[in-house]
Amino acid sequence: MILAAYVFFGIILYYVFKGKEEEGLYMKEICINCGEEVDKSSLHCPNCNEQLKKECSNCGKIIDISWRSCPFCDSNQLSNQKE
Repeated sequence: MILAAYVFFGIILYYVFKGKEEEGLYMKEICINCGEEVDKSSLHCPNCNEQLKKECSNCGKIIDISWRSCPFCDSNQLSNQKE
């Protein structure tokens, strides 16, 4: 009887935490220009074409457009902006 309770409780916990992992795979963010929900991996907003991500000018990895420094190589992105 106790074993059945542990199994039942374990199955419930599995599905609770499994749902949390799946939510993380399809995370969304809000476009800084139009406010529409976009996929977190999008480089541009599909609604207004606002740039959401950019390539680090030092290491070339994709980073958020608003970051002041690259978390991968620690280069300052404000002084390296292309205008």
